[in-house]
Amino acid sequence: MKPDTLARYTERICKVLDYLYAHSDSEPDLYTLADVACLSPYHFHRVYRGLMGETLGDTLKEIRLRKAAGELARTRVPLSRIAERAGFGSLPAFSRAFQQRYGASPGRYRAIRALPFPYAEEQDMYPIEITEESGTPLVGLAHHGDYHQIGLAFNKLFLHAGNAGWMQPMPRCIGLFYDDPNQVPEEKLRSHAAIGIAAVPDPLPTPFEGLAIPAGRTATLRYTGPYSDLPEAYAWLFGHWLPQSGEEPRDFPAYEEYMNDPKTTPPAELLTLIHLPLV
Repeated sequence: MKPDTLARYTERICKVLDYLYAHSDSEPDLYTLADVACLSPYHFHRVYRGLMGETLGDTLKEIRLRKAAGELARTRVPLSRIAERAGFGSLPAFSRAFQQRYGASPGRYRAIRALPFPYAEEQDMYPIEITEESGTPLVGLAHHGDYHQIGLAFNKLFLHAGNAGWMQPMPRCIGLFYDDPNQVPEEKLRSHAAIGIAAVPDPLPTPFEGLAIPAGRTATLRYTGPYSDLPEAYAWLFGHWLPQSGEEPRDFPAYEEYMNDPKTTPPAELLTLIHLPLV
């Protein structure tokens, strides 16, 4: 496929991803999606799978379950309502799918995350290592709003990166988060999905941006578990470790580095490094 043709098809599928995230609580209509992608309904599914490397159903299921996990961890919305919002026809169907993906029933998942967070009593809650960051150029895609929905930006970024040849060798996968979600309204939260590569392409197509992680000392926290539980790790890092460490943070946001693929790794086994740049 010619580069300009590939870019057009990639942009079409990105519009489909936007639509799926915005309408994840309803069943997608083939003709509507094909129209969004400017493709014939006869060919839409094959083109989508060819570019995304997974079926439309796989993408939609992951979007719905990730949204549901976030709601379970952060709200007291009834399970039946969360199941409905996730597009499942019944609570049992939702529970089976959630159990298979997260290794726990929705009720159990919520109950565990409702327990008091004991970081004040835990002296070594998470392993921390002071490392030297060599500095990494990044290609980033901005995301605005709920941090738990940054997966949309990552899906678009990896779709473009794979087709543009930015993925060789395998890049670092980075999330940059600029605001405290406990202080800033959800609609004003700012973040970037990013990949670290040897050199930022020039020119870089819109809406992608050239960014960089600065070189220097960095406190690196190793966290294993679902992304929805990352706020607890941040609370311990900033509320317990930093005040007792004698260190000063640099004027650069903490950033996350994702060490495995969330589409193929059980949530309990996801490894995330939270990097805090130091003076």
